[in-house]
Amino acid sequence: MRRAAAIPGPGEFILPSTLSRSGGTWATYKPKSSVEIQMDRARKIPGPGAYPLPSTISVGGGKFNDANVPSDVEIRMQRGAKIPGPGQYNVGSTLKSSGGGFQVCFLKWLTSQQ
Repeated sequence: MRRAAAIPGPGEFILPSTLSRSGGTWATYKPKSSVEIQMDRARKIPGPGAYPLPSTISVGGGKFNDANVPSDVEIRMQRGAKIPGPGQYNVGSTLKSSGGGFQVCFLKWLTSQQ
């Protein structure tokens, strides 16, 4: 029991306060307006003529397109010249020149029906 008497219990501690009575300040930050943001950005971007640019003028000059593009009529005429016209090609006949013939079994059936 001696040990229990030597150990302090709840509420027997005297602790100094960590709170300040003088008060404090909340945030002192003031956000920039959209105009101030644009002004800061504009200060960082160089203006016209602030840096040297290489010349884009070439001494030799340019060249215009000299392609000869056929018109719609010319394209159709070229296509038509490649397609054969009537009578310009030979098509083999699908008919037999020896004529036709009857099968004997068919003739027997016909004669038996009469």
